Amino acid sequence: MSQKTIDSIQKWSSCTDLIAIEDQARSITYRQLWNGIQNATQTLDGLKTIGISNANSSEYVVLLLAALARGMTVIPIPHFFSKQQKDAIIQHSDLELIFTNDESLQEFNRSKVIPPMNFDSPKNEIILGNNSSKKIIFTSGTSGSPKGVCLSEDAQEQNIRHLSNTLKPDIRKRYLSLLPFSMLLEEICGLHVVFQSGGTLIIENDFFDNLLNKKFSSLNDLIAQHEPNFLMIVPDILKFWLFEIELTNLSPPSCLEFIAVGGGKTPIEILEQANDLGLPIFEGYGLSEASSVVSFNVPGESKLGSVGKPFAHHNVKIIGGEIVLEGSALFLGYLNVSREQTDIFFTGDLGHIDSDGYLFVEGRKDNILVTGTGRNVSPEWIENSFNGSVMILKSIAFLNESSEINLLVALSPIAESITKDDLLQRLDKLTQALPAYAKPTRIFRTNANNKECFAENGKPKRKNIFIHTDTFELLMEHAA
Repeated sequence: MSQKTIDSIQKWSSCTDLIAIEDQARSITYRQLWNGIQNATQTLDGLKTIGISNANSSEYVVLLLAALARGMTVIPIPHFFSKQQKDAIIQHSDLELIFTNDESLQEFNRSKVIPPMNFDSPKNEIILGNNSSKKIIFTSGTSGSPKGVCLSEDAQEQNIRHLSNTLKPDIRKRYLSLLPFSMLLEEICGLHVVFQSGGTLIIENDFFDNLLNKKFSSLNDLIAQHEPNFLMIVPDILKFWLFEIELTNLSPPSCLEFIAVGGGKTPIEILEQANDLGLPIFEGYGLSEASSVVSFNVPGESKLGSVGKPFAHHNVKIIGGEIVLEGSALFLGYLNVSREQTDIFFTGDLGHIDSDGYLFVEGRKDNILVTGTGRNVSPEWIENSFNGSVMILKSIAFLNESSEINLLVALSPIAESITKDDLLQRLDKLTQALPAYAKPTRIFRTNANNKECFAENGKPKRKNIFIHTDTFELLMEHAA
C-alpha cells in the first residue's frame, strides 16, 4: 500500500505548484509533502511498531506516510475513543511509541507529542525502501471493547487499486475529508486514492468532533468554501445535511460529483430525498475485516436501496441468508487471536444478491427479534423505517418482557420545533406503514447522547436497552 502512494507523491513532487494538502492554516504542495515525508522518517529511526492518536491534521498525514514508507506497522488509535478503549488498545498492542497530542495518552511512558513537520528540502535525500507495511485497525463495535483487525500490505493494496479503478481521476481532484483518518476507509480514500492520482486532500479539523458533540457545522458552507468534488460521509452526516437544507431552504453546492455514504445502512427514504435534491449520493458496504470496501454503487451502475455490485477482488456469497466473503483481500486475523482459515469470512450481516448482481444488506444475524407471535423480525428493518423520517435521528427496536416490539428513538432538531401532537401523528403514520407483526407497541424517547444506549460510533447497544427502559420517556402506546 505504501510504496505505490509514496512513489506517486515523489512523481507529483516534480510539479512544483501542485497542491497536495489544504488545511485551515496552509496549502502544502506535493514537493513540500515529499520533503516532509523524508524528514519525518528520521523521527522514526529504529522503530517497527507505532501508534498515532490525533484529530486529522497535516502532521498526522506526514507521519503516517513516513511510517508506511519505512515498512512499519501502524496502529491508529481513534482520538474519539474513550480512555478505557484507548488503554485497552495499548494493553493489547506491542507499541514501541505513540505519537499523540492527546493528554490522556501522554501519561503512557512511551508517548511522544506529534512534532511540527519540516517541509524544507532534506539536507541529504533519504532513500526509502520497498518494505511491506502492515496495519492493525481497532474497531469498537457495540460492546466498547476494541478488536484489533490485522491487515496485510497486499489486502490493502487490492482495495486501493479497485477503488482507484472505480473512481476515475477526474472524480478524485479535490477530496474533502470529514471523517477521522483512524477510520480505514477515510485513510484509503483521502490519502492513498487521492495522492496516487495527484489530487488535493482538504482537511477539515472540527467537523467530526462537532458532530460527536451534536454541534453540527454547516456542511453547505464548508463545501461552498472548499469546492470539493468528492467526499465520504456516514448516514448521520447525510441526515444532518438534509436537516440543514430543509431548515435553511438552501440548495446544495453544485461542485460535487461523487458523495460516498457508508458505515451503516442508510434508509431508502433518505437516499430518495438526497437524489431529489440532486446530490450525487452512492451507497456502499464494507468492513475492516475485508480491508474496507466490499461493494459500491457508482455513476452509471447504481441501484437505489442496494450497496452496489461487489468489487472483483471479493467473492461474495449468501449462505443461509448471511453475507459471506472469500478471497485474498481478507484480514489475517484478530490481534492475539489465532485464525485457522483466512480465505473465507462469515460477516454476520444478512443480505441477498439480486438477479442483476447488486448486493442488499438487511441487518445483523445475531440481532433478530423473535416475537411473541413466533415471527422473526430484523430490528434494522424497523429502525430504517423510522430513521427515514427527518423527525428521527436514530432508533433502536427491542423486545419487552412480553416479547412485544418496542422502539426507542432519539429525535432530530426538526422534531424539537414542532408540537407534540404533530410529532405523535407522524410517529403513528410511520407505525401504521409497518405490517401488524412488526409494529412497535410502545415508542420511547431518549437523548442521542445517551451512552448507555449508543456506542461511541453511534451504533445501538442492544443488550443494554431493556434494563434502562424505566429511564425512557414514553411517547405513545398501541394495542398489541
